[in-house]
Amino acid sequence: MKKRVTLIVFCALIYFLTWPLYFAEAGHGMSKYSSIIAKKLKGEIVAIDMQAKTITIKQNELNYRFDYDDSTTFQKDKNIITPDEIKTGEKVTVRYLEINGRNVARNVSVHP
Repeated sequence: MKKRVTLIVFCALIYFLTWPLYFAEAGHGMSKYSSIIAKKLKGEIVAIDMQAKTITIKQNELNYRFDYDDSTTFQKDKNIITPDEIKTGEKVTVRYLEINGRNVARNVSVHP
């Protein structure tokens, strides 16, 4: 009887330790964006590329590039604006997602 209980406990332990590996490897329940981190950055606009849909922000002498898309919102004085209304040199806060190594802007707010 003691051997049977030990065997059942051992099998249960192996099952519970290995099933997450199966699901992760098989992609069950995993999004294609398996690594998403929400972040925020304040800085100055140094470049806007309308064709590539990217903006570059300078903070502490470092440049950070962000992709944006049609769902990204741009604001100035609490009003919605378009990316072409933003000028280089303006101070902004970018709320973005880091998705598999890419910085994707969700909101860009221009400061007065």
